[in-house]
Amino acid sequence: RNQGRYQALLQGCVLAKDKDAIELDVARVFCTHHLFRGSTGATSRQQVKNVLYAFAVRASNIGYCQGMAYLVATIYIQFPNEEECFWMFTLLMERQGLSQLYDAKLGNLMDLCDVTNSCLPDPLRKHLERLAVVPA
Repeated sequence: RNQGRYQALLQGCVLAKDKDAIELDVARVFCTHHLFRGSTGATSRQQVKNVLYAFAVRASNIGYCQGMAYLVATIYIQFPNEEECFWMFTLLMERQGLSQLYDAKLGNLMDLCDVTNSCLPDPLRKHLERLAVVPA
């Protein structure tokens, strides 16, 4: 039913601002993970970029927002097939409501981070801060 749709989306026009942001963000994603290092890493990073390009075309009202690269890379680690990764990401964004977290100002995502941070026990929050893992 979706046969050929992903390839068609890859042929679509990605806004320059989205393409530039994708290039920057994907270069920073999981650079120590074996799938994203060396010659294998170059292929994996390109496939993650392709997933993000295709989604930016499909959901032009959202485009690309910072943080999507980490989510796609996480999915890609579990589903290292580019097209499967795209459809899994699309499913999460469109059917599970994650797209509501991404808007021009990331307001809903920031609200969720604030709520999450406020629910963490103090020792855990302080430990995460020491590790520079701060939801904000």
